[in-house]
Amino acid sequence: MQLLNQGTIAAILLFGGALAFVLGLVLLLLYKRSLGRHMRRVAAAGTAADQENPPRHKPSLPLAHSIEHLTRTQRAAQPVPFDSTLVSGAIYTAAGLIFAIVATFLLFVFSGIQFLPLRTACVVWAYAWPIVLTLNLL
Repeated sequence: MQLLNQGTIAAILLFGGALAFVLGLVLLLLYKRSLGRHMRRVAAAGTAADQENPPRHKPSLPLAHSIEHLTRTQRAAQPVPFDSTLVSGAIYTAAGLIFAIVATFLLFVFSGIQFLPLRTACVVWAYAWPIVLTLNLL
């Protein structure tokens, strides 16, 4: 209990976060340098006589394309096929918000914290932020 009173846990978290940030940057730079070195080595290993990667030539004719005017037909009037991704996203969003609201309510009730609008909104958002990750995956 004495360690908690002196702020040791907060100091450990702050220094650990800074150290993780610095080490993450160092690892990222080392990875980028290693990746560049390996890519240069692979590019140097390929030769012009390589059968799998023949040399590229300029096309003899430019690429030609034409645009046809589309007219409305009977098939265009049919309804668009149902996209289940939107429904899945709505279900995940509703479930995440319900979890966040219940978790916030239980946290405030058991901790004896007063329900203030801004405080409640911030805590609900903190519990609901994984919704963003889930929607990006969909």
